Amino acid sequence: MLTAIALLRVSTEDQKLGVGAQRAEIEAYARAHDFEVSAWHVEITSGGTPFEKRPVLGAALEAVATEGAAALIVSKHDRLSRDPLTSLLVERALAKLGASLLAADGANGTDPASELMRGVLRSVALFERRLIGLRTRAALAALKASGRTLGRRPGQVDVRPRKRRSDAGVKRGPQRRQPAA
Repeated sequence: MLTAIALLRVSTEDQKLGVGAQRAEIEAYARAHDFEVSAWHVEITSGGTPFEKRPVLGAALEAVATEGAAALIVSKHDRLSRDPLTSLLVERALAKLGASLLAADGANGTDPASELMRGVLRSVALFERRLIGLRTRAALAALKASGRTLGRRPGQVDVRPRKRRSDAGVKRGPQRRQPAA
């Protein structure tokens, strides 16, 4: 039986059910392919967060190295990242360790067709990330145009905790804004 490390990613605390579904997919894949998952890493961050701002992903890669694991398993390729560069960096780091990135949804081979499929999946993940951003901005613009006030009213106390970021404490530089379409 081969050892593997599992990585589960959700964008917000509100997606706790997503962690359970991902875990079930990974457990089924591990059983079917004779892997023993020795560590589970759960990350709460946007799929577009850059590689260097993902400490949980870094810890999962470190666990692969220290445990000599054969693979890092995710439920789907877009659960690893919606940023193609991050996906490629992870694959490259794992290759240097003699390990593989495996997704329970397939496209795990080293043949040209599997490599092409992973490239397509990375592009689709980026496409979906961009669409999510466009839909969010359109919804916010529609709310603003309808006269609704966005955010908290003056003096209103926010009793719901803010979204916890996996890169909390990491200094972030100025954010670039996309030009309006």
